[in-house]
Amino acid sequence: MKRTKRLAIAMVTALTLAVATPCVVPDMGVTVSAASKVKLNKKKVTIVKGKKYKLKLQHAKAAKVKWSTKNKKVATVSKKGVVTAKKKGSTNIIAKYGKKKYTCKVTVKNPKKTPTPVTPAPTVDTTAPVTPSTVTPAATPVEVRTAVPTVFNGTTVADFHISKEASVTGGYRYSYYGTVNNTSPYTLSGIAVHITGYAANGTVVEGDEYGYTTGSFAAGQAVGFNEFFYSNYDIAYFTITKVTPSFANNDEQLNVSGVTLPAINSQIGSNIYLTAASMTATHNIGTFDTIDANFEFTAKCATNEWIDVVYTLNAYDAAGNVISTHTYDNGYFARSVTENQVKIYWDDMPCNVARIGITAAVK
Repeated sequence: MKRTKRLAIAMVTALTLAVATPCVVPDMGVTVSAASKVKLNKKKVTIVKGKKYKLKLQHAKAAKVKWSTKNKKVATVSKKGVVTAKKKGSTNIIAKYGKKKYTCKVTVKNPKKTPTPVTPAPTVDTTAPVTPSTVTPAATPVEVRTAVPTVFNGTTVADFHISKEASVTGGYRYSYYGTVNNTSPYTLSGIAVHITGYAANGTVVEGDEYGYTTGSFAAGQAVGFNEFFYSNYDIAYFTITKVTPSFANNDEQLNVSGVTLPAINSQIGSNIYLTAASMTATHNIGTFDTIDANFEFTAKCATNEWIDVVYTLNAYDAAGNVISTHTYDNGYFARSVTENQVKIYWDDMPCNVARIGITAAVK
């Protein structure tokens, strides 16, 4: 006889905001035994500016780990956990796995400078000579083919400019600055404005450079950014590709009361009925597009036998289109246990969810 299990499922929710909202949440998909084994290979690491370091979440499935950084100005992290030191300072790199978050403190130091011998000037004239190699040519504007103001979900890029000048070491120095309005209803700790550079023939030559704002700013507040980068390419034009946020509170509970849930006592499968349902949601790391949601419901089975159940959850937009689907195939009812509480965790649910549907199929 199969032993009795307690059903646990997780489901998600979303909000319908006139402006898409940001979201991030702890993950519920890790068992207790697995979570006790999972750990970062380093809790603290010091990296020299410009260098990289590979973090690894041990005993975890790499594809399921979500990496993020608290301050992209100090250090960035790739989807595979490769940390790149950008600027002197310290920040936290976060690995999110299931409902758990694992943090590594990263300290970035400047490289040691080797003193350069100074040759005494042949005369007593203390005025430093200016040579052609030290003269920086005037900056010239570069075309931006994204009209501003432009809206990216919970933000509006209100102002954007970029210019280039020849670098004394070769190539070009690109400077860009602008203003972003936080049009989301949430307090943010930073916004990254991503740009892509193109050659005259339309080929991408520089991808995903970004200007990053820092400091906490509330809903409706404007904040500026001013960044630069070097490139060997003579870039003809740029586009603004996306805006990614950092939320002041990633675990903030979102208002999902506007999402319609399945009706209580509705039939969701053969002899299976829904007797209770609720949902909550939090921010998804680094995006206004999706949220992490939890859906709890109680299902009742009218038969007194062991059955295995597959639950399918559909997220619909306001027009009634299915915009995302989540399947949980570990559901079951045991003999003499006709009602079970189910918990479903669903990360990366689109923010424009208007309704949740659920069906149950017997295996």
